[in-house]
Amino acid sequence: MSIMTGHLLATNPLRSWAMLTRNAVSVVAILADCAVIIAVAVLMGAVYHLAAYGDSGPWASFFEIGCVASTIFVLPSAIHGDYALPNYLTFKPHVRRVFTLWNVTFLCL
Repeated sequence: MSIMTGHLLATNPLRSWAMLTRNAVSVVAILADCAVIIAVAVLMGAVYHLAAYGDSGPWASFFEIGCVASTIFVLPSAIHGDYALPNYLTFKPHVRRVFTLWNVTFLCL
């Protein structure tokens, strides 16, 4: 029987750094998706209202719709683990899942 004192509880700084960067990539990807979805919702809402009614329309409503759309799109992806770093490094196509999530998002909106 061997006794290894202190080795099981010691943390490797490289391992914790790698885990931190993997999580940071996921958080940055989620925030980038949310920002793009909200920006496109505000921009398209303003462009539509400008073309149809002559003014830019209610910006707060466009922002709220963008927030709801980003929540509906990002939350299932985050739960499914699509924002993990290994998913970005694989060449597996994600088009079917993204297409399905956008259809669900538009149905919910």
